Amino acid sequence: MTQDTKMIIGVAVLVIAGAAGLAALGVLGTRQEPERNQAGERRVVTALPASHKEERPVIQTAVTEVEPFFPEIPRIEPVVPICDALGDTGRIAKGLEHWETGAYGVAAACFGDEAAAGSQRPWVHYMLGLSLWKDGSLDRAAEAMTRAGELDDQSIKTCVNLSRIQNDRGAYDEALVAARQALAIEPDNPKAMFLEGRSLRNQGVRDEALQVLRRSVELDPNNGHALNLLGLTLLEADLETEAVPFLNAAAALLPDVPYIFNNLGMAQERCGNRYEAKVAYCRAVELDGGAGHGALNLARLDPEGIFEPLNAGDDTAEVVEVAEAVN
Repeated sequence: MTQDTKMIIGVAVLVIAGAAGLAALGVLGTRQEPERNQAGERRVVTALPASHKEERPVIQTAVTEVEPFFPEIPRIEPVVPICDALGDTGRIAKGLEHWETGAYGVAAACFGDEAAAGSQRPWVHYMLGLSLWKDGSLDRAAEAMTRAGELDDQSIKTCVNLSRIQNDRGAYDEALVAARQALAIEPDNPKAMFLEGRSLRNQGVRDEALQVLRRSVELDPNNGHALNLLGLTLLEADLETEAVPFLNAAAALLPDVPYIFNNLGMAQERCGNRYEAKVAYCRAVELDGGAGHGALNLARLDPEGIFEPLNAGDDTAEVVEVAEAVN
């Protein structure tokens, strides 16, 4: 190898080595340490000024694709009918259906099945008691209504209806207890007071019964049955003059109840108002077809059967005449 060749090779080696060194220095120069927060290892975030603009536009997502921040409101379920809410087998639904149509015996069977299945709902036993009462099964009705009261001792309706049932079956002591239980819950309840007066009258405690019945009609002057019972009790106490206005008011409120007109006729007759008595008896006969006491009383006052009220055949005029007597 000549001297010139050796020199050329040496220069080439130096050039290659220098280039490699420069390349290495460039790589080292781009290396950086991560930013550190003096308070810890969290990365420092610098807020951008309000005027800052992104170099790239923000991509707007379609509204329909945005996930809602709050979960979707659940769909409101329809109101569950009471028959479905109270029973799982449909017995209650059938019971209510038969109750509405007046098939009280069948209704009682449906509610009775529900009660026998172990229902602890007071309403089931309450409806069983009402159905049995309407069907004429008074003893069983009293048992069912008593059970309803045990399950809910704050139900005034249960106490009131239990008192009615007990009065109808002749258990006047129990009827009085039930009425007074209702009054213990609501002292000025006129229906409970009426039942207390009815129970006392049936027990023969007339003076106390009159006091309670007077208070009852003061609280509820539109209770025709309470007005009738007060008038009848006054009539039994030989206070017929005082009885007439109460019985007139009862007849005006309940113009289709025959025994009220019979009671009114009795009061008018005892007051010496024979014509008014005959009118009332005639109305009683029209309503019950002569099956009640009104026919006997009318026959006694009119043995020839020739009496005919003024405006006979015009029921409206007759009722108005009776109603006007209140004034």
